[in-house]
Amino acid sequence: MKLDRNTLNKFLLMVLFIMIFESLNGMYAVKSIDLFNEVHSKTGISLNDYITVEMIKYFSSVSIFMIFSIYTYVSYRHYKINSLYKGVWTLFITTNILFKIFVFKQDTIFYYLSIIFQFILVIYILKFKQKEREE
Repeated sequence: MKLDRNTLNKFLLMVLFIMIFESLNGMYAVKSIDLFNEVHSKTGISLNDYITVEMIKYFSSVSIFMIFSIYTYVSYRHYKINSLYKGVWTLFITTNILFKIFVFKQDTIFYYLSIIFQFILVIYILKFKQKEREE
């Protein structure tokens, strides 16, 4: 099943929102002195190391969605969206969600909005499977 323009736009819009929330969450994590003091008291990490760790977390979470959106945009007319595509991206997004929940927990609104939009994206991909079976 090839993607139509409307489905592609919905995909890209969800990915855009996820990337915006991830960016705002990363900016908050780097700029928040309270968050740094909390991490510093637990680990003794320096400010430069803390900023480096937060930027690595940011780039690792955003890179998944950048690759996802670029690949989908480039290939939406030429290649079929098969079960392998859906399975791989569902696995990557689900792993990112679980990683965020269990490893890098933060109490910001952007963190929760990012997770909610990632769940919506996974559900959209799984719903796409049902749509394909009906055709």
